[in-house]
This record gives sequence, structure tokens and C-alpha cells, in this order.
Amino acid sequence: MHWGIPPHHIAFKSFIFLQIGVMVMVHGDDKGLVLPPKVASVQVIVIPVPYKDADTQGIYDACSATVNALSEAGIRAESDFRDNYSPGWKYSHWEMKGVPLRIEIGPKDLANKQVFNFALLLHQSLIFVILLLHC
Repeated sequence: MHWGIPPHHIAFKSFIFLQIGVMVMVHGDDKGLVLPPKVASVQVIVIPVPYKDADTQGIYDACSATVNALSEAGIRAESDFRDNYSPGWKYSHWEMKGVPLRIEIGPKDLANKQVFNFALLLHQSLIFVILLLHC
């Protein structure tokens, strides 16, 4: 026994830490952690991008409707309605947390019934026309 701890406890704990380290090393890049969708606790983050003269409540309602529709489909989705941070800060924050897909909804997206997506796994921007926005 090593300091009163059975050897199999030491081996098991070090194996767990090794697995976590390998996962971070494999799925990380210079911009942060990019988790596979099955492993990520949040698969999709929906971020509102309101402007000063835009319909802020309509954008927030569209974000909530999108999160509800994704959650009903079995996708772990959240929205970030914090007012004290800029959209750019929120993008960086959720990228560092490893969320694989980001959906941005702004006033132009609301008017065109589309959303702007950024897939971290592909490092590409995508624009989808979505029927979820009933607003």
C-alpha cells in the first residue's frame, strides 16, 4: 500500500486522468477544445445577435423557439441571453468550452427566415434556411 491507498485505486485514477488528457490532446486545437457531438454536454449553442435598433424581443423569441425545437429533436441545445457580454465574447467562450455547433440569429436572419451556423468540427460557416423561425 502506498500512503494507505490500495494500488488498484492509484492505477484506476491515473488511467482516468490519462484518458481525459488524451481526449483533450486529440480533440483540442489552437482555438480550444472541439468535442465530438456525442461527447459534448452542449451540442448546439444559440446566440442572439441584436443590434441597437433591432427587434430584440423577436430575436430572443426566435432563439428560444430554435432551442425548444432542437431539444424536442433530442439535441442538447442551449441559448446564451447574457446582456453583459458582446456576441464575439460569447462565440469565443463557447468555442473554448468545445461546443461543436454555434447558431447565430440576428435581425437580418430573422427577416430572411434563416440562421447563420458555424461548425467547429469543420471550421466553416454555413447558412441554413430554417422553418423553425415562425416569428
